[in-house]
Amino acid sequence: MIAARMLTAGQIAAIAGGRVVSGDAERACPRISRDTRTMAAGDAFLAIRGPNHDGHAHLASALARGASALVVSEADGLASLPSSDVPVVLVTDTIKALQDVARHVSRESGALVVAVVEVGQTVGPRRCAPGRRPRRSARERS
Repeated sequence: MIAARMLTAGQIAAIAGGRVVSGDAERACPRISRDTRTMAAGDAFLAIRGPNHDGHAHLASALARGASALVVSEADGLASLPSSDVPVVLVTDTIKALQDVARHVSRESGALVVAVVEVGQTVGPRRCAPGRRPRRSARERS
């Protein structure tokens, strides 16, 4: 989930190179979610098509959970949705849209981005865990 500093549906469309095809472009979208199972009321729902699932199949569920906007890459199934004033943002590629919005929010926030690269799958995350002190090697202990 991305915490977007109260972007509007229109701003999301502009950042992602899309357009608002219905609803109020000024509707605030404080967060963006790509999973209806974990989204909260007020989140914008971004429908990602993956190898196993298509987020576009969950648009009605997103509306039922209180989505503040829908970000989609196809408009085909929109007519079958329940009537709603929720803005719909149409983009070419929802994954690219998510990347563009994340990049924008990161730049605007001035947050420091750190990448941890390690071969081991469990050691790296454990070393980076909050409140975790680094282990000293045997050489350092003696």
